[in-house]
Amino acid sequence: MEDDMEKVASEDALDELKSSLSKGEDWIYDEGEDADLATYEAKRAEMEKQVADVVERYDELTLRPEATKAATLRVERALKNSQDWATSRPHIPKADLKKLSDKAEALKKWLAEGEAKLTGDGLKDALPFKAADVDKKATELKEMEETLLLLKPKKAEGDL
Repeated sequence: MEDDMEKVASEDALDELKSSLSKGEDWIYDEGEDADLATYEAKRAEMEKQVADVVERYDELTLRPEATKAATLRVERALKNSQDWATSRPHIPKADLKKLSDKAEALKKWLAEGEAKLTGDGLKDALPFKAADVDKKATELKEMEETLLLLKPKKAEGDL
């Protein structure tokens, strides 16, 4: 775990965090034992604020790659469907298939740009995108596909 923490925070930042947490622990066992609830909660909130950024980046270390992989598969599927459906589902308007393709390409580009910003010490800085952002965009693409699948062919006048 410590190796992973080094991926998301500089050595100086980790040393500072450890020192701060150690001071917080000392406070709990000294002054904190006699502190009222409001003082204790304020100290806890201060400590949580200090670790929140590092914890978020640590969580993203595993969540973001999984989300990115799933989104990439969603993009590939949407691009394939936008091509295949032009012939297999001719009732879907070509403009809608183009929108699906464009949305998939936009997500593909956004993912590539975000990943490029994460090279080197990218996880030690503010994150250019998060797993939740990836999931949201992939879900929007999936919903667009599902909406197109719900379109029914128009019945010919003789088919009534």
